[in-house]
Amino acid sequence: MSIPLWSMLLMLFQPVSDPLFLARHSPYCVAERVSQGQWWLLWLPAGTSSCPWNAAHLEQHVLAEWSTRYNYRNQSRRTNLEAAAQVIDGRILHPNEEFRFNDVVGERTEDRGFEIAGVISSGTYRKGVGGGICQTSSTLHAAALLAGLDILERRPHQFRVKYIPPGLDATVDYGSKDLVIRNPYPFPVLIEMGTTGPGFLVARIKGPGVRYRIRYQYEIVEEFPSDIVHFVVEPRNSDRVKYFGRPGYTVDRFLSVRDLTTGEHYKKRLRQDIYAPSPWTLRVAEAPSRGLVRTSVSPRRIDALLEGSPYRSDMARFTDVDQYSGEYVPPPRLNRRLQAAYQRFKTGSEGQSAAVDTTSPPLTTCQTGLSPN
Repeated sequence: MSIPLWSMLLMLFQPVSDPLFLARHSPYCVAERVSQGQWWLLWLPAGTSSCPWNAAHLEQHVLAEWSTRYNYRNQSRRTNLEAAAQVIDGRILHPNEEFRFNDVVGERTEDRGFEIAGVISSGTYRKGVGGGICQTSSTLHAAALLAGLDILERRPHQFRVKYIPPGLDATVDYGSKDLVIRNPYPFPVLIEMGTTGPGFLVARIKGPGVRYRIRYQYEIVEEFPSDIVHFVVEPRNSDRVKYFGRPGYTVDRFLSVRDLTTGEHYKKRLRQDIYAPSPWTLRVAEAPSRGLVRTSVSPRRIDALLEGSPYRSDMARFTDVDQYSGEYVPPPRLNRRLQAAYQRFKTGSEGQSAAVDTTSPPLTTCQTGLSPN
């Protein structure tokens, strides 16, 4: 029997007898080694691998991607979200392996290079170390969900955030809230994070093959107007509104899934998300006599408080939400110019990403990173 035929039979025998053979061994690597005469690779004991997958093997197909925009001029927040993305970029997730955001990124502390930026805490906005991290976790969550990866743990923000559609955000807080993703495929996947220019964050999931085409859909079940007003005394700042009081929502979430191997198409319902209304935060020259917090404030009364400023209460609503009907949200598509500008964090130009110590052991707690505006 000819050597090429023997080679083909041997390469088929081991994967059939060991279902996890191709999960542990890259077929690209195995084929190359066998062609060089290294036949012993085909008789490796179960659980061992001398032909591991690498990024080059997994860059054949983009399973899914998602992009979000951020304020590039906000230095502290940009430093935080880009630093986390830099740590994540290039991770290979093997079959049944779990990705835990907090374990990978570690604690967000100033000693490790993270900075103070806006966060959500205890139902209001404030400053904390690591603000902006949640945009990284949310962008990654959206890409992983559309790639068909299993989302084992994910929590929405207390308030809806503006940089991603409702139901796709994923808040993280070291020690309490995590994003956990598992690879259900029989092959590894590659996680990439990069930019397509200042202010565009991109997460991509890549692999040797694509099985599913997945789209995300949400429906607004109910909308709750904000009726809480916080006053902050800032006599030197004439801008009345510090933070909009945005509505809260109850959101039904769905995935439209097409199996490319069977042609089957089905709709998968996800867990419902509930976002609380965020409070109005208004600047005043001096403290009101009735205190710094008011509750059960009507929209008409809020408009009265905004009188003399360029703002109105209806400006707080998200423009992509129809009050009376659900809305289909396709994944954002990058135009050709932005596609050509795509650059991964770990292969980008010097100084593009923040230098964060990824070797220091995590400590105890961290605040949830989030853009306040």
